Amino acid sequence: PAETDADLARLTERLADPSVYADGETARSLIEEYNAARDRADTLAAEWSRLGEELAVVEAEEGATSSPSAPRS
Repeated sequence: PAETDADLARLTERLADPSVYADGETARSLIEEYNAARDRADTLAAEWSRLGEELAVVEAEEGATSSPSAPRS
């Protein structure tokens, strides 16, 4: 994730440079690379969120089963 964030920062900085657009192929290539990095970042963020939700469920289930007041079967 940090690598993806660094890629996005680097690409954003390059794309902010007006001289990049003097060469259309370079600009297109950087835009494609930026879009791919953004998609990776979005995918990783969604996965992180999903895993956080799963962890919360597991922790809640463990808390319910280890609680001294919880009935045991």
